[in-house]
Amino acid sequence: MAPKELRKVSIEPSLQLLYTSSVQVGPPLVVGSTPYGERRIIPIKGGAFEGPRLSEKILPGGADWQVIRTDGAAELEARYTLETDDGA
Repeated sequence: MAPKELRKVSIEPSLQLLYTSSVQVGPPLVVGSTPYGERRIIPIKGGAFEGPRLSEKILPGGADWQVIRTDGAAELEARYTLETDDGA
């Protein structure tokens, strides 16, 4: 059986808004220097995500874990707990 002939299909990528967010944060906790830069933890106090098909509350207790590198760039690991508008 001969393989089927492939054909090219052009698909233009597009972007759609998922949500916007508003986050209340506490003062940064400077943990100290690491081999990669300065470690900081920014506590999350609360907030909200709002979008066309998504509405959530940001619960307190999360944090943005940051390393401010020696070249001035920041690496960020965001740890948030969300509660959707239907309580999930």
